[in-house]
Amino acid sequence: MLMGRMLGSSWTQRLLIACGFSICGAAAAAAADGVVGPIKTAQTALLTAAMFALGAGVHIAALRRVGPRPLILATLSTVWVSSIALAGAVLAR
Repeated sequence: MLMGRMLGSSWTQRLLIACGFSICGAAAAAAADGVVGPIKTAQTALLTAAMFALGAGVHIAALRRVGPRPLILATLSTVWVSSIALAGAVLAR
């Protein structure tokens, strides 16, 4: 959220990006789980559908109007979440 404020993104954009990455993190945690039963499979499928729904709501024309700031924020957030996931996987060994 702080990076979004520094980049000048609106509160709504920051909240949507944060929610999207939270869902993505939950999907990654579910996928990394070694024991995948029917409930875990359904959970992963539902989280994937939620991520698709969030992405389907993006309009390219709106992205052009807004400029590169949301994409920069998304890239920085992806790197941040990936780094935390990698650190967790290394520490879990």
